[in-house]
Amino acid sequence: MDYVQVIESTPLDDYRPGRAPWLDPDGSCGTYTAPEGFHPDIFRLRIPPAQLATWWSERLPAFQSWPYVTVGPRETPGLAEWCLAHGYTLYERDYLMVAAAGYVTPSDLDPRVQEVGAVQDLASVFALDHLVFNDPIPDQDALEASLAEIRRGHFRLFVVPNATGSALAAGGLTLKGSWAMMWGGETHPGHRRRGLYRALVTRRLDEAWQAGARFVATNANQETSAPVLERMGFQIIESFVILKPPQASPNTV
Repeated sequence: MDYVQVIESTPLDDYRPGRAPWLDPDGSCGTYTAPEGFHPDIFRLRIPPAQLATWWSERLPAFQSWPYVTVGPRETPGLAEWCLAHGYTLYERDYLMVAAAGYVTPSDLDPRVQEVGAVQDLASVFALDHLVFNDPIPDQDALEASLAEIRRGHFRLFVVPNATGSALAAGGLTLKGSWAMMWGGETHPGHRRRGLYRALVTRRLDEAWQAGARFVATNANQETSAPVLERMGFQIIESFVILKPPQASPNTV
């Protein structure tokens, strides 16, 4: 299946569900910070290299904070070098991976995977975020605001808790149109290589297919999650690097 053509012909808000997108006439696109809490990013920049500085100065004020930049084979030539010269640093090397309904079928569901529906469940996921990514711990108001977004259907969150309710692994799913996007996969360092990530992927795939999604996309770390997804039948579309802005907090992922 020609996934690249599928992606290129898919409306931006379907392909990047749950975000607030922008699209320029030259085909460049990205997202602003959305109410769901995603970081802003630029993931397809297709302007002439000579226009980078001007384009950047005109676009940047529209963001609430400096954007992360995804640089793959279809971006402006020299974009990575330009960003690195302006204070960006390498955050991660990833693959864009896609599964299609009928091509990737989930295995048996793991009963340990539960959907987040209460504030204490959400608090356990944020605690795991803090442990794995050093994200700040949100206050009660922020917890309740995030739970309200879940209840409005903006996204779904799944967790594998231990006997006391602490999160051992977690991952999110956003549905829009024919697409679903998996994001936020994380596992407690002391519980890795025990099938928890695979169990979360399986549950989210099952939910996506039941909801009528035709495709499930995710950005996967080349060294950790990508090998698991490839064994499950996901197809690698392209490799890219994510560059972190100089203004990003040390606690920002």
